[in-house]
Amino acid sequence: AFYINLYNMLVIHAVITLGSPNNTWQRLKFFNTMRYTVGGQTFSLQDIENGILRGNRFGVGAFSRPFSAKDTRLRLALNPFEPRIHFALVCGALSCPRLRAYTAENVNSELQVATLEFLGGDGCVINPGKKHAALSRILSWYGVDFGTNKTERLRWVAEQLASGEKKETLEKMLSEGSIKLTFQFYDWTLNTSNR
Repeated sequence: AFYINLYNMLVIHAVITLGSPNNTWQRLKFFNTMRYTVGGQTFSLQDIENGILRGNRFGVGAFSRPFSAKDTRLRLALNPFEPRIHFALVCGALSCPRLRAYTAENVNSELQVATLEFLGGDGCVINPGKKHAALSRILSWYGVDFGTNKTERLRWVAEQLASGEKKETLEKMLSEGSIKLTFQFYDWTLNTSNR
């Protein structure tokens, strides 16, 4: 919970300090240059997300893992990591999940609520007539966190959905096979709403 909240606070601080990133180069700078010092060690958004919360995995477009074998921050990497963190981390864009605070006592149930809200909403759109599923681009960028192929990713999503029409429809489509999977446009526009 601490590092999820730290990440989200650092994003807010970075938006205030650097402004909202408008292109790939600005996003790279945004996620890698703004840092907080915790316990005498510095952490960028990239370090928190991919080094700690994703268990020292390669980030989007990264050529190396955030922490080397000799980096003392490596001991903070979650093992095993929790894929639902993707629905708790907020980069400030309209396509991001909703901002909320997390607590150590209830982080598991809070992650479940965040995941249900995101995938139960626009993060997963199902069209059974066309045998089509459109998922948030988050599930493409971090695809390996949800499965090694489209079927595994869609099964993971179905497992996370609350009982109801969307879950039943996706499960039926999976059992019938041949689902077309696409990933939605990601709107990087700064989210200034209350969601």
